[in-house]
Parts: sequence; structure tokens; C-alpha cells
Amino acid sequence: MSPGWKTALQKEKDQINYLVYEFKKSSPNLEIGIQNFFLSYYKSISMAMPEPKSDEDIVSSFHILVSLVQKGVLKESGGAIESLFFNILSKMNLIVNDGLSKPISYLINAASKLETSKQIKFFQQIDRLITIVSDLKEFSNTLVCFVWLNGRPEYRKEAIESFANLSLQVQEKIRIETKLQQHNFPSPYLDSFFGPFLPNLPSEFRYKLISGHPLLGGEMKQLPEVLSHNGRFFILSGNQSYELFFDSFGSSLFPTSEWKGTNQKSIQSKIWKVIQEKFFPEQEILSVIENEQFLLLTIQYSYQIYLFYRVNQA
Repeated sequence: MSPGWKTALQKEKDQINYLVYEFKKSSPNLEIGIQNFFLSYYKSISMAMPEPKSDEDIVSSFHILVSLVQKGVLKESGGAIESLFFNILSKMNLIVNDGLSKPISYLINAASKLETSKQIKFFQQIDRLITIVSDLKEFSNTLVCFVWLNGRPEYRKEAIESFANLSLQVQEKIRIETKLQQHNFPSPYLDSFFGPFLPNLPSEFRYKLISGHPLLGGEMKQLPEVLSHNGRFFILSGNQSYELFFDSFGSSLFPTSEWKGTNQKSIQSKIWKVIQEKFFPEQEILSVIENEQFLLLTIQYSYQIYLFYRVNQA
């Protein structure tokens, strides 16, 4: 911990002790958590901001630590996520000019949108490029891009807009991180869920399974049907309804009551007909949505939503 922060915390010692006392009333084990992470947290802050810029920074920094412990962001001393978080925090010197609260909140909120299995990768990606992010706005735009690229397709359009506002250096780093080397990435994803696609060029078929059954991570109690309306996609399962988002990087289902749309009961495209005949008897199809690049379907004995799609061969 830097001398500047050590002196500042000593100055506010009484207020900090009072905060701990108040928080302990609702979280008896909170003090232990704070003790476990106190030095690592303030050591990291000291590297990004050698001394508080204002008295407000002193108290707010402690509030942030308490919140991180309370919410379970900081759980395991020396854990992988905790170590990455402190490493990122130590490199935030370019984006903490207006205080610590916003950049830390942006980072934690972005990570919380991802599946637990994707969070370590996400923190690793941010850790590798945080030093070239120039300010808080660029940091926010960078986070949106990585949320999308780590499996949240509902952020696709927002991420593409954010990507356009990044410096060329950060854009190139994201391409390298995600192994997406196309010079025009990510603009093709505006019009296509799966990137560049020309039907007259050689293509390959890929597929994803979107789980619906509770035993497989879903929430559906009855067999699902897919519907489409004005470029949006919905899933009906009995009285339950969801909006479906999908692309190359992942899929997401969100409960909604504002659904509408239609579907088919059979496949019209010759290309998708070949795929269907290979895997499913026609009489088992429950619902279908198809276009030139992808096929969504459900069948009569499965809670899975099947997604087949085409991409141009590299």
C-alpha cells in the first residue's frame, strides 16, 4: 500500500471502523472477508492511484471493498478471479481520473452478465488490454464488446456500435484476443448472426443445441416451439414465453410476455431438407424457422432447440 493511501485511511479510521460495525449487523462474517482482501485491494488501488484524489475517494473506496465482499465477488483469497481482478485494478491508472467507483462497477456488472465458466476468460482478456484503454468511456465500450464475444448475443448491436468507437489499437487487440482477424470485423455481424456469408461461395454447416429442460439448465416445463416476428425470435413452452437471441458466440433466453409471431411445421429449403432428413423424421418436427443461413427447429420428443447454420469456409 502506498504511503498516500496508508495516511488517508488512518485519517478516516474512525469512520471506517463505524462502517464495519454497521455492516456487521447484517453480515456477521463481513469483517473476516474485509481482512482477507484489505491489503491486496489497497495495494492494487495504490498502483493505479498512488494517493486519493479527494476525501470522497477514501470512504468510497472502502464502500466498494465492502460491496465486493458482500456480493461474493471477492470470495477466495488467492483465487483465480480475485487475482485477476486485483491485477486489472492495479492497471486502471488511465481510467480512474474521476474516481474508482465507476470503473470497478462497470467491470463487475459486465462480468456478472456472463456464465461463471466464462468469467475467468473474460477477466483474462480485460487484464491483457487494460493498459491500452485510454479512458472510462473506452473502457465501457471494451467491456460491452467482450460481454458479446463471451456468449451474450443480445449485446451484438450495442457491441458493434461500441467497437466502432474504440481506438485502432484496442480494436486490433480484440481481434487478436478473439482470433477474429477479418479486417472489417465486426460489421458483418450487423446483418448476419454468424458473420460474413455469401450463399454462392462454399460453406460449411455447424450446429448448436439450446437447452430447455430444467435438468439440462433450462426452465421449460413443456415442449418448446419457435416463432419469429420482424426479425425477433420467441420460444413458447406451455404458458411460458421467452425471447431468443443467438449468434456465433452464444445463445440467451429471456422470459417475456410480449411475444408474437408465426412458424412452420415443415422445411421448405432443399438445403435444410437434407439436414433434417439426416437427423429427424419429418413427422417429428414440431416447429421450424428457416432462412438462407440458419435453421431453428424443435421436435416432438425433445426440450432442446436445434440451431443449424452455414458459414463461408475460410
